[in-house]
Amino acid sequence: MQKSKIEKIVKLGNTLILGFGVSGKSVLKLISHGASHISIYVCEKDPAMISKQDIGLLESLNIPLLNENESLSIIDSGKINSLIVSPGIRLNHPVIEKSSKRNLNVIGELEFASTLLEGKIIGITGTNGKTTTVHLLNEIFINAGKKSVMCGNMGTAVSEIALNLGKTDFYIMEISSYQLELSRLLNLHGAIITNVTPDHCDRYASFDEYAKTKLIIESRIKSGGFFICQLEDLPLFKRLSSIAKSKPNWFPIGNRLGKKIPFYADNEGIWHNSDFGWDLVLEKKNIKLIGEHMYKNAAMAATASYLCGIELESILNTISRFTGLAHRIEWTGEINGVQFYNDSKATNLDAVLKALDTFAQPVILILGGRDKGADLTPLKNKIHKTVKTLILIGESSDYYEKFFCGCTKIIRSQNMYDAVSKGYNSADKGDVVLLSPACASFDMYNNFEHRGDDFKNSVSHLSCIEKI
Repeated sequence: MQKSKIEKIVKLGNTLILGFGVSGKSVLKLISHGASHISIYVCEKDPAMISKQDIGLLESLNIPLLNENESLSIIDSGKINSLIVSPGIRLNHPVIEKSSKRNLNVIGELEFASTLLEGKIIGITGTNGKTTTVHLLNEIFINAGKKSVMCGNMGTAVSEIALNLGKTDFYIMEISSYQLELSRLLNLHGAIITNVTPDHCDRYASFDEYAKTKLIIESRIKSGGFFICQLEDLPLFKRLSSIAKSKPNWFPIGNRLGKKIPFYADNEGIWHNSDFGWDLVLEKKNIKLIGEHMYKNAAMAATASYLCGIELESILNTISRFTGLAHRIEWTGEINGVQFYNDSKATNLDAVLKALDTFAQPVILILGGRDKGADLTPLKNKIHKTVKTLILIGESSDYYEKFFCGCTKIIRSQNMYDAVSKGYNSADKGDVVLLSPACASFDMYNNFEHRGDDFKNSVSHLSCIEKI
């Protein structure tokens, strides 16, 4: 490890790590590798839930595992200088509040690890589309011959990258609103907010509070950096930041009027703004991504890479080959002319509305799971207009059956295979059966990937039965 990294780690002093998930384990390895003489402690709400493997890791490094009360005591003892917080932990957590009162250095895992990276960091946040945009932007850079890595909220902790990689041209960092809450030290070359719609209603007191948290990313851009957002979100951002007009480094994508905006997307495809005006440079038929909202994500990735000096031809070649990610309006199969699409990642209202806008065919919608508290009225109106049959799953079924009553035909299901079977039996040739649940998955599954895989397996199983 480089001397400069070690010096920054040493400045932490004795450190308490709050949360021992992926990020917690990664930052533990980073700190212990960089400064073995620092005393490190790990706090977990229920230490009994820690796996034997993780217990073995802590024992091998001689690091104490504390519960919350023990952590509060060691903070009071004055033995701790810094608290590193794993993503997702609320700022009103008693260990964080106690640390702040004791004037400890309270820092997020992502923000601390980002200070150890050598290269340009592009931060991407938003309610929907951020993971797709991260992957596409990363592919554009790699295909253009740049050294680029993805990290952050999409799976690989920034601490893991800081520990194992040397200098890199670009770090494409997915950043959640939770991570932005602790991000004072974040220093970005550029940032993207893909969109902001109501979500995490259980964590934030209002939509404005949630949106303000997302907008923190704009204040983390260094001088000369760029900020890309949707034109439709611009009035909200102006109001929240109390500015009368866009800043010079803001690139709001949404129409073909702005002279400095290099890309725009609509249902025809992706447009480029050159010295000769706007040209449709990538038609819909040449894009493998599904849906206008996906074209907009592509336009944002194209804009970021273009501002970083990547040639237009290279950008378009990558976009045209990019097939998207699993569980995002993912074509899953066809049975006797009925198409099946897996949109398990649609855990909020806006994502489902965009998915329904994608299809001209009649849709049988599989909806439900753990409700997130959003106002479902816009979805009720959309279902009334576009959904042929509504199949309900999960713990929200009682509530949803009452709320959506009268919109369309409603069928309840016991499990995913039952939902897929009933969806297929409700469909005619040419119809679409779409899993787009508008809910969290934790009532029935480990995560949205687990739910989406169950959907795909159910379609596959049903296909085998229908062929017999």
